[in-house]
Amino acid sequence: MKKTPIQKRSMETRNKIVITARELFAEKGFEETTTNMIAKAAGISVGSIYSHFKDKWEIFLIILEEHKEAILDYGTMNLNRILEQNQDVKTAINWIIPGLYEINKLNGKLNHELERFIQVDARAAAVHEKWEKLEDQQLLRFLNHYGEQLNISDPESAATILNLQLRSIFYYLFNNQEDVDEKAIISQFIRMMCNSVK
Repeated sequence: MKKTPIQKRSMETRNKIVITARELFAEKGFEETTTNMIAKAAGISVGSIYSHFKDKWEIFLIILEEHKEAILDYGTMNLNRILEQNQDVKTAINWIIPGLYEINKLNGKLNHELERFIQVDARAAAVHEKWEKLEDQQLLRFLNHYGEQLNISDPESAATILNLQLRSIFYYLFNNQEDVDEKAIISQFIRMMCNSVK
């Protein structure tokens, strides 16, 4: 029987650690998850974790990068589809906002943990800032494409404001999902955006 090359096994172990940590962070939160728990759930030794990562924070930052990249990729894919089909602006708004909410909601507690740590850790904040600028650029593409139909004088500032609003709304909805009507709030936000259409 042919053995798996060491380098490939090493990558598989590293990926297993990240996937397991992501699941535990999403279920239990960052503070409650220990490297011992990650090792046990992944079926490896704690020493194996430290041979791949300096600490739990390093794993967390990789997960943050992957999470932000997935959200950006989803937004880019949908934005490209909207622009290629040249949909009217109201249809585009009604498509892209709920989709962005669903991709954020999909990660539940993990998304909540990521947002929380952005506020308290400089490394997490730096990762977030990099991806936030890319998200702003995507929203700017959207606003520039529909510029003549939207009542916006400064698309760059509007893209930043829109991104901040969306993040705040999604964070609020996750924290209060038991007490609020998510669909009503998303629908009202979409209605407010559509009201800016000339």
